[in-house]
Order: sequence, then C-alpha cells, then structure tokens
Amino acid sequence: MDLAAMMNDGSDVLHRGSVDHRQSLEQAESKQETMKVPIWAQIYGGSNNKVRDEKFNLLKQTRPEFKMLENMRNDTRHSDERSSEPPVSSKQNKFADDMGASEAPDSREESIDGYIDEEIDAIYDDKKAPTIIRLPPTKASEVGPGGNASLTGLAPSMAAIIPSDDVSKVIAGWIFEQATKFADESTYKYLEVEFKLGTICDETTRMRHRFPALNESIIDTVYWSRNRLLFRSGVDPTHFNHLLELLDSIAAANVTNSMNEITKENKLLQDDTYKCVLDEFGLGPKKIRLTTDDNGRFLECIYKQRIGDLYVMMPNSTYDVKMTLSIEHPITQEVIKPLIQHERPIWQRNKNRLSWISPGCQADLTSVHGSQHDGSVTKEVEIEANTPLIASSLTDYKTSKDGESLERFFEVIRYTIDSARYLVRNI
Repeated sequence: MDLAAMMNDGSDVLHRGSVDHRQSLEQAESKQETMKVPIWAQIYGGSNNKVRDEKFNLLKQTRPEFKMLENMRNDTRHSDERSSEPPVSSKQNKFADDMGASEAPDSREESIDGYIDEEIDAIYDDKKAPTIIRLPPTKASEVGPGGNASLTGLAPSMAAIIPSDDVSKVIAGWIFEQATKFADESTYKYLEVEFKLGTICDETTRMRHRFPALNESIIDTVYWSRNRLLFRSGVDPTHFNHLLELLDSIAAANVTNSMNEITKENKLLQDDTYKCVLDEFGLGPKKIRLTTDDNGRFLECIYKQRIGDLYVMMPNSTYDVKMTLSIEHPITQEVIKPLIQHERPIWQRNKNRLSWISPGCQADLTSVHGSQHDGSVTKEVEIEANTPLIASSLTDYKTSKDGESLERFFEVIRYTIDSARYLVRNI
C-alpha cells in the first residue's frame, strides 16, 4: 500500500527542509578520528542495513518527519503484537480504518519501511526531487498548533488541521474575484500581484497612523477615506541592507532544495513614463512605461491598468504592506516608437534592482534614483507572485471549474503573502 493512501489530504504538510546533512555528518566525523573510513563516506556510500540505519538515525535527529514515521512504524508493530487479543470495539475499528490499518499489520509496516527507504534515497540523491509527507489526522499530535513539532502532544486543532488565517483568505478571495471580473483567458498572463513594503501615514502629519488594533489587519476602505490615509512606499537604507543579507541567507539555505530553489539576478534599468493616446485602451491619454537596460536597449513597454489595492497594517512590525492587483498590457516597440519620438518623458527613474526568484514569487530590492537630479535615492522592496502559475490556475478553473485549479491559485497567493510576511517580520 502506498503511504500516500494512508495519509489524509486534510492534514497539514511538512516539506523536507534544507538541512545541511553533510555538515552534520562531518561534525560527527571529527569526533571519531580513529575510524579508518570517514563517517560521511559510510553514510553516503553503500546500501546495506547498517548504513541505512545510520542514515535513518541521523535524519531522525534533524528532520522531525522521520521521527514521526518511526513512531507510526512502532505503533504498527505494537498492533501486530496485540493481533491475538480479542476483537476491538467498533470505535477502535473506525480509528484503525482512518489510519489505513485495514491492511494486515505486516503489510502496513512494510509499506512504511519502504517509504522510509525511498525518502532516504531521495535525500542522498540530488537528482530526485523532494516529496511531501502528509501526516494523518489521527497522528497529528506529533505536529502541534501552528505546524510546529508538538511539545505537549496536542494536534494542530480539534479537527487535526491548520485552518488558513483570515487575512490571507480575504486577500486571496479578493484577488480571485477582481481578477476574474476584470481579466479573462487572454489577459490572465499579464496579471501582476504585488506586495510593497512601506508605511501607512496620516495625510496631514505624514506620520505613521496608529490603528485601534493590536495585530495584522486589512484596512476597510471607509476607514481609509474617513481618516485621510496614504501609503508611503520605501524602507530605511539600514533595513534595506538587512533584507539583502536575509535574502542571500535564504537563497543559500535552499541551494540544494529543488522544491524551493532561489536564484539571484541584478539589473540596471531605466523607466521612462510618457502620456500617450492608444485607441485600444480607451479614450484619453494613458501613462505608458518604457523600460530599457543600462545600454539603452529596449526591454519592455507596458500600459499598467490598475485594478485595485488592499492595505495591510502591521502594528507589530516596522512596516506595513500595500497589495496591488494590475494588468500589465504589453506594447510593442513598433507601436510605441512613433508615439514618443517627439515627446519628453513626464517621469524618469533609474533603478539598480536585485531580485531573488523562487518557484512561487520574486522579491525585488531596488535602489531608485528619481528625475529630480538632487542625488536622492529611495529604497523599495516588492514581492511579486508568480504570474504564469496564477494564469494557468485561473485558466484551468475557467474552463473546467474544478476545485484543484482553484486550490493551486490560493496556494500561490498564500506562498507570496507568507513570503512578504517573513520579510516584514524579520526587519
């Protein structure tokens, strides 16, 4: 029986982390200098039972899910020892059925052992992608409240699952509603979901607004208007540099994690904003942004149609977050060139941008020189969701109306929100 069949899809998931096992093994080697064969060579080489047990024992110390699998295997052995006892009650039988124990005990134990072997092979084989271990609700006491390893034996909740937090649920629901209302299959690929760090301020004092709340919340539009609030994007240079180091450390920690591999890019860009009349985008002049590289080569030209904004106050952090949903309509070089050849840009920005690109989102840290020529530099931090993943999930949902594609959409949004949270809370 496949272990996945034993697991309940409603339970929380634990992803295999990016623990540096080789470092742990080499530390252990230094304590055993008398050994003729280095311990890391014993662990990484061979496939006999002794080597396999050494691998498993090491992984149990650094990876909680392996300890959980061992507990499941031990429970199966204990149930095998009790197999000669009188039949259990119907309530206990239901528990056993939920755990997938309708199989013979030795078959279930073999399935767990086989799964452990596969996981060990995957960890020590860089070519094999990590898998996800799902914990059954009846064993969720080993995963405690909040998704951490339980110290009290408590499950994540009475239902043995971790419900999504309300802020993420509202943001994702709002994005889905607005995206499906203002975009379609032809424009989903141009959607931009962006989270920007800054501060929510009083319009008159320009000081950060003090909210009547103690934790993270989305601001109601009526409250926003009534209190005459504004959002000032940007972070302090010291915090900017701290985030640079933080993102570098995150990328380094995930260098061997194919599920969350992060790449880094550096680009020198120039944005020129023009006002042009383009019939395809309706009446009146539109702001068109032309981006070139540091050699003046054309990179892109877009008309950014802003759909809406949400503002998330974070009173326990130094900064707040502005979430913007837009459609970035592309304009070809052939179309824009004759429209701007005799025009001067209304705004110009020179940008030195560092980007950390993960499978679910991209974090951009940008030093911006404005067009005032006063030497001023602003520091901007933005986290942008993976547009192709969003577009494919929305397109699939539009055509099939299946729940899986909708869940994929919410998963991408949640990944991006949590990435933005992590950066904000670690300043």
